[in-house]
Formats: sequence, structure tokens, C-alpha cells
Amino acid sequence: MTILAEDRNAETSWLRTAFSSITEMANCLGAARECALAVENRRMPPASALRTLGIDPASLRDAFRRS
Repeated sequence: MTILAEDRNAETSWLRTAFSSITEMANCLGAARECALAVENRRMPPASALRTLGIDPASLRDAFRRS
């Protein structure tokens, strides 16, 4: 019985990993879209979207000030 339970958990773990990867990719695309729209409209992108993409909001703010 224990072996069967472990197999079910392995399949569930794989499925969770697949769904979490898809969700993470969707989050990244959404953050990229938010940033692109903000820059297109000459606004500062939201800090949360920048952090999702791995960009430091403070350094980008400095870059916007210089231009």
C-alpha cells in the first residue's frame, strides 16, 4: 500500500510542478506587458511588475530621471 501512495504523490508532484511553471510564466508575461505599456505611455512601471522581472525599481527610476 505504501508504494501505491508514493506513486500517486509522485504524479501529483509532477502535475503541481507543471501548473506552477505555467503560472509563473503567465505572471512573467503579465509583468512584462505592464512594464511595456507603462514605458510606452512614458510612465514608471509598477514596482511589483519590475520585481517580478528581476529589475531593481530604484535603478530603473534613476535611469528614467537621467533621460
